[in-house]
Amino acid sequence: MYSDDASDTSPSSATNHVWAHYRNLMQSYVGPGGAPTNQNRLFACPADTFFYNFGDDDQVQLVRQGNHEPPTSNFSSYLFNGANESTNKSATNQILGIAGRKLSSIKHPARTILVTEWPAIVPYSWHQPKQPIADVANCAFNNAMNMVGFVDGHVSYI
Repeated sequence: MYSDDASDTSPSSATNHVWAHYRNLMQSYVGPGGAPTNQNRLFACPADTFFYNFGDDDQVQLVRQGNHEPPTSNFSSYLFNGANESTNKSATNQILGIAGRKLSSIKHPARTILVTEWPAIVPYSWHQPKQPIADVANCAFNNAMNMVGFVDGHVSYI
């Protein structure tokens, strides 16, 4: 709906936190104004009751609170596929994403992620909790199952 009202363009915001900043963009569009807080449950998945913290030493720590609760997640359980606007990329090392793109320009909208739950980008799931594999760099997903919304509008549990 946002893209329909924005001339077929996906949300865009040049920040270092484009993944979580999606909430700021959508919050003003779908309802409650003002700064994000953990009191607004619109952006909180009911299954989001824990998360894993991946340390620099490859240690994985279980955190017994929802990923949407701390301000570092912008009080959201969801991420936007907007990493192409990350300000820490170089011209030779482009980061993929769809922020600011016309949705009609996306070649495979049924296979392109628009928004997803946080754990979909790391190896665990709120829906099928298992100890994650501490191999984030190699995308070892430990059969994680997460909700994903695609550019064509369908949502799937993958």
